Amino acid sequence: MSRRRRASRGWATVVGVALLIAAAVGVSRASRAVDSRRPVVGASSGPVAASAPESRPVEGAFVGVVLAREVVNVAPRVAGRLRAMPVEVGDRVSRGDVIAQLDDHELRRDLALAEAALEGALAARVRSRAELGEAQQRRERRRSATTGIAAEELSAAEHAERVGDANVKAAEATVSERRVQVGKLRAALDEATLRAPFAGTVASRSASPGSLVAAGAQVVRLVGVGAPFVRFAVPIEVGHALRGGARVTVEVEAVGASFEANVENVAPEVEPGSQLIVVEAAPSERAPPWPTVASGMVARVRLAGPSPRPTDLDTTAARERRP
Repeated sequence: MSRRRRASRGWATVVGVALLIAAAVGVSRASRAVDSRRPVVGASSGPVAASAPESRPVEGAFVGVVLAREVVNVAPRVAGRLRAMPVEVGDRVSRGDVIAQLDDHELRRDLALAEAALEGALAARVRSRAELGEAQQRRERRRSATTGIAAEELSAAEHAERVGDANVKAAEATVSERRVQVGKLRAALDEATLRAPFAGTVASRSASPGSLVAAGAQVVRLVGVGAPFVRFAVPIEVGHALRGGARVTVEVEAVGASFEANVENVAPEVEPGSQLIVVEAAPSERAPPWPTVASGMVARVRLAGPSPRPTDLDTTAARERRP
């Protein structure tokens, strides 16, 4: 009885495997038939290659972002306690205006000590020069005397001259060192006052008066007041055909605005991850000012010109492959 059951199970397994193989073969044949009816990308027969498709407008829009021409994170080069910050978010500032002030009492004290040390070094240099001059005159008098001058006196005069020359050089080195120290402290004192590098608007404040600020830590973010530009990405075939001066239309839905812009820069390389080419466009001279468009807004960019022909793309790619 057990042998019959085992035999029947074995036949059932064989039949099941055969049915699966038959189904797989049928699916494979069906997929081959469908693929044979699909056009092969990149392949072309004689008649198709002879007639290139007509150029057509690019109907889709590319997503971009509005960016400011000048953006800077204002940060001190020296650490200190923030004493004052006379600007608020949204304030307009001019170039050179004070944005923040660090506590500089210790710097001023150190600078006063360094300047006093410099004055002392300068006085020591004057004294050493005077002593050297006196030693040189004494040595000349000893050499010009014909009688009554012993060799030891002449040797002592020459030694005093050499010592005086060494003292002058040491005094000059001390003066140089003190001047460098004073210069560093003056620069640090000047850097304790943070000024706007260009005219712009305060976008954010990262610290408040009384807080400790590390060297290089952002205190204020400043955005320039100049006309912004739009950065967007396009497929490879579109990026190869774009050139500087091409006209585009920029639509900012957040403020319901639409502007004309001209392509300024086209990246020379393709982004590895997205396989897109980055393009930058700036408002044209005929475009109205952008008072309501802020940096960071999302925009849609539409190309005003026709899309490139495949033959043009092939010519461009061949030209780029030339050494």
